[in-house]
Amino acid sequence: MDSDLSLITYYRRRILTFKNKLENIDIESSDLQPLIEFQSYLIKQIVRDEKRLKRRKEELVTLKRGLRDKGLEKREARALKELISSRKESIAGNKYLLYLWRCFGDGLVFKFISKWNLKRFLYEADSVEIKQKSGHIHGKNGFEKELVLLIDAIKNNVPAVLCDLTNVIRHGDLCLLGASDPVVIEVKSSKNTNRRVERQLESINKLHRYLEEDVGDVGGVEGMQRVELHSEERHHGEAFNKALDLSKDRPYAKLNPEKGLYYIALNTEYEKDFDEVFEGIENSIVYMLNQAKTEQRWDNYYPFVLSIKDPANLYRFIAGEVYVLVAVSTIVLKEMASDIGYDLEISEYENESFIFSKPLTGCDEPFRAIVSEHFSGRLGLEFMSLEWFFENEKKLLGDLEGKVKNAMGNA
Repeated sequence: MDSDLSLITYYRRRILTFKNKLENIDIESSDLQPLIEFQSYLIKQIVRDEKRLKRRKEELVTLKRGLRDKGLEKREARALKELISSRKESIAGNKYLLYLWRCFGDGLVFKFISKWNLKRFLYEADSVEIKQKSGHIHGKNGFEKELVLLIDAIKNNVPAVLCDLTNVIRHGDLCLLGASDPVVIEVKSSKNTNRRVERQLESINKLHRYLEEDVGDVGGVEGMQRVELHSEERHHGEAFNKALDLSKDRPYAKLNPEKGLYYIALNTEYEKDFDEVFEGIENSIVYMLNQAKTEQRWDNYYPFVLSIKDPANLYRFIAGEVYVLVAVSTIVLKEMASDIGYDLEISEYENESFIFSKPLTGCDEPFRAIVSEHFSGRLGLEFMSLEWFFENEKKLLGDLEGKVKNAMGNA
């Protein structure tokens, strides 16, 4: 695999293989052997790229050491700097590949567990911060024991996944997927305990209690509560995939499944008239899906390895052969908010997206409710229907407004 072309062919085959293996896993089947085969294949690929990353880092250290040689001529120093820059790019690319392989691990999790029940396992139990990623599998103490427990669970007809094979499950070592909520297990490599292990177990227990009771002090918020959705979510995944299909042999495809909502797939192999592409799209929030992928900010949204149905389109998206945008008109957002009785403001603060407000009789301050940036991100990264979004918000806002009025009445 010396040439760029052979590397492209190699990784294209791996991506298509992962996609096909993932699609062949039937969550209704009693045969769970494909889960072991899929994870075995995933482990091999991750370990292979971990070793490659280790070599690149060692090479970078050697090159930097050589640059400190005071006897170097300018030409030699320049050549070394170019090599250092090249190694840094290789390291960044290797880290991205490790993230990408774990996106397929996320796909396995999301096939079994509802996305609405997974968010807390990405974050620290006691803060709003995203939990640190797992370390390397290669050379990890206790990894063999985790594998034994994985195989044991699956042989006992309990679907499970190793947490280190995912981006989204950052607590515990093994995640059981047989219930509606994930159940994570910390696998101790020895009988010895320390404060770090104790903290990990405390965090896991806290998250499990929250899921069991639907309320708890998690994520740095006291009394955080899970609220049931008013109805089954509606989305435009079919329109999104159609846009990808249409863009295969043309400069771009633009679909408008709802008023104020646009899916744009740009084929990077063609020249485009961007005035034509964005005609009629003004005052919009734009979600850049490729950027979210490349910057590893897909977080615990529904994985693109599942939402993109055609393996060829998945490769195009990963390789940057198609660039996808979702545009949402802020004018339409405000109109739809008005239709359910609220004013809507686009927030400029971090972690906030929309602010709903309305005057309340007998209250000096208006009623205000904030939609998190994470939740509104589902409009772009999960192709959520605007109509369904506002139907759900109307129910949630009505419940909150009722609680505020009751509190005013009891004051």
